[in-house]
Amino acid sequence: MGNKMVCMPIKEFKGTFRYRSRKEMKRSSSMKKLMSEKDKISHLSQRYESCVINRVVPTRSQPPRSLSDPLPNHKQVPIFVEKIETKKVILVHGEGLGAWCWYKIVPMMEEAGMVPVALDLAGSGTNNSIDFSRITSLEDYSKPLMNYLGSLADNEKLGPAELFLKESQNLLYGNGKEKPPTALLLEKDQIKCLYFNHCSPKDVALASMSMRAVPLVPMMEKMKLTAENYGNVRRFFIHTSDDNILRLQIQEEMVQKNPPHGVYKIKGSDHSPFFSKPRSLNKILLEIAQL
Repeated sequence: MGNKMVCMPIKEFKGTFRYRSRKEMKRSSSMKKLMSEKDKISHLSQRYESCVINRVVPTRSQPPRSLSDPLPNHKQVPIFVEKIETKKVILVHGEGLGAWCWYKIVPMMEEAGMVPVALDLAGSGTNNSIDFSRITSLEDYSKPLMNYLGSLADNEKLGPAELFLKESQNLLYGNGKEKPPTALLLEKDQIKCLYFNHCSPKDVALASMSMRAVPLVPMMEKMKLTAENYGNVRRFFIHTSDDNILRLQIQEEMVQKNPPHGVYKIKGSDHSPFFSKPRSLNKILLEIAQL
């Protein structure tokens, strides 16, 4: 019996079935997988936001004032700082990062005449003298910073968690499975989507190779902020408009709970403006130093 082929007009053929090439099917499968990963990232981000916004007890302070708009990242205008009381700036990294994240900001600040100092907190960056499972408080985590500040000259002036832990799939148990988790370790795709969604591939690669586990106890510790101590330090908040870890709504809540002395905004920045918008961030830091 021979094969039979019937030709149909395109008009009649339309609506019967559609042949999909392997390439199209693979693309469709990849898109579904990507959407699934984005849903997971969004869910993780929301739980992280809940953790951050609920761990700080508000303190009274003066209402923030709006400051100047940042410099677009592509413009290169030299900035020089003069007539300020101190030129030393302490740069403190965020969770899972290290002093290395400031590598774009440090040379720009030095060029402007500042003296930037980037530190590694306990168990972060190149500071591997202590294991994350031994970091059991915010005091332990911030000890390198406090030690450095304590070494400065006296006349120098310096400019729901439970749900998160229960649902997170990236927890490390340094003290054994029978005890509470001790750290959080994100995968490369999560790192890119949450921290560096507007950064270059090179910056993402550097971060993926350099980031370490985040000690959980300091991250979950509730802080009571007082007007006598925390309130007497000038503080400034920088909104990052395209932040996948802390949405603008959450950032606004943080500002309302603890009003800073001033608020800046960087358009088109992810959670890591030191990578995605270094020039804008540098301009803001130098302006703050001169206030």
